[in-house]
Amino acid sequence: MSALMRSLRERPVPLSLAALAVGALSLVLVGHPLASTQAPNRARTASPPTTMLRQGLAVLRAPSSSIDMPPAGVLAALGAIDLSANTRLARRAMITAWGAAVYLVPTADGVCLIDDTLTETGCFTTAAVLGADATESDDCSPGLPNDNTIEIAGVMPDSAVNPVVVLTDGSRRPLSVKHNTYVARFARNGPLPETIESGPAGGRTSTSAGVPSGVAHEACVVSAGELRKLEASGKIPRALGHPPAGPLGGVEYNRG
Repeated sequence: MSALMRSLRERPVPLSLAALAVGALSLVLVGHPLASTQAPNRARTASPPTTMLRQGLAVLRAPSSSIDMPPAGVLAALGAIDLSANTRLARRAMITAWGAAVYLVPTADGVCLIDDTLTETGCFTTAAVLGADATESDDCSPGLPNDNTIEIAGVMPDSAVNPVVVLTDGSRRPLSVKHNTYVARFARNGPLPETIESGPAGGRTSTSAGVPSGVAHEACVVSAGELRKLEASGKIPRALGHPPAGPLGGVEYNRG
């Protein structure tokens, strides 16, 4: 297991180097997805999903098959995130347009959404899922195709009909949900997801898409070489162009 996955237990949120940036540029370390309703790590034995969760998610009521068992890398990551994850009851919810297999795995008090690239690794409580509030975003990850791409993902209950994403420019886009799961990508330099709405007319619910407000001005740092270039350009203070032994002035080098 990489150091990236070991660190997911402690801090699933990307670190910003905004305090060290010069001008409008801020820097974010790669590899830690955001999760506004993420459940903490728990050292428990595998448990069945709650009755309420099964009633609210059709994907968990569907018969299982051999394709539902997550691969070894996903199983290892789940062990670092929530030891109560019941992989025997996992379901492969979807294959994204870019080929990532996305799994839903019940836990003692909710469900984890995780893909086989480990770009998405969020765990949500049953209450968050049934309230259509189980969403996360990832703006810096080796699983994203480039620095101009951000990703949102989440779990939608059966009751969350006609879901849409409301963007920062006020426009609305339909949100494609498959087997109670969605994963969508947006350009960092374009209109960004702000909220997600769902439900019947007259009873719509709205929740934050979990995308940081300053994400358009962030840059993903993935190597010591990139840090050195930023030092040379004067965009960050010198002496940061090497992997620090630990967090230093708000900076943590990604070793994943």
